[in-house]
Amino acid sequence: MPNRTTIPPLPTEFKSQIAYYDRAPDRRAEPTTYFLLHGLGNSLDFWTVVAPELAKARRTVAIDIPGFGRSPAPASGFSLGTISDAIERFCTAIGLEEAVLVAHSLGAFVAMNIAARQPSIFRRLILVDGTLTRAAELIQHPLRIPFNPTLALYVSAQFVGGLLPINRSTANVVGRSRIMREITLWPFVANPGALDSALVSDALADNGGLAAMRVLARAPSIDYESLMRGVSQPVDLVWGARDHLMNENDVKVARVNMNVVRELAIADCGHWPMIEKPTELTNFLRLADRAI
Repeated sequence: MPNRTTIPPLPTEFKSQIAYYDRAPDRRAEPTTYFLLHGLGNSLDFWTVVAPELAKARRTVAIDIPGFGRSPAPASGFSLGTISDAIERFCTAIGLEEAVLVAHSLGAFVAMNIAARQPSIFRRLILVDGTLTRAAELIQHPLRIPFNPTLALYVSAQFVGGLLPINRSTANVVGRSRIMREITLWPFVANPGALDSALVSDALADNGGLAAMRVLARAPSIDYESLMRGVSQPVDLVWGARDHLMNENDVKVARVNMNVVRELAIADCGHWPMIEKPTELTNFLRLADRAI
């Protein structure tokens, strides 16, 4: 993996009111495209290392999900359906086909819905720390919180973190200070102090906003396991072995409800593998090429 100082921030464009990154190798031997979706409160900048590496071999597209980052929320309202509709229109506009759909964290909600609706475009689904059955159940049934207070703490941290708007200046303060990383990022990563400061600064810029609250309001109406069962494509799972939001039981539920083909638990890694272990994650994603 190249040194972070040699990699500029992801260049972005706008189409169909969606901010996106789109790059491909000079010679494309295969039509396969990686299509990357970020998690709650994040932006396409979370893929700032992974996306350019993938683009060396295959066309790679990363977007700001409508309502997050630089993409405005759909004018028709914020719901799983309207978000999926907007992304599908975008995919048509950029001529997407033969794609591997990669989704992080709660971006899995959107990804599974789109995969079920567009199997001719998305031939494979990869969930990155996205098997969150227990977390989804906790959101839908708050009365269970006293029986699982640790999980509730980390779920709450995800939403609080997603709500707080972070601009470039704030991201730089967090990224450059080991103490600030330790204070603010402990719910999300295994070793906050060991993170690449420049990568953290790039990834956190343009994060957060009220869309996280809209997700929380809509989440109780979403049947997570039904979304899983709607996916007909092969599915790969990759997660941080020290992710506090999921455990082996969540993975077992995914195996029961989807056609899980490949799995990888990344050692010494929390909920943000693209920030903590980008090389390991990139290598896992690249192997999806052979399965298309």
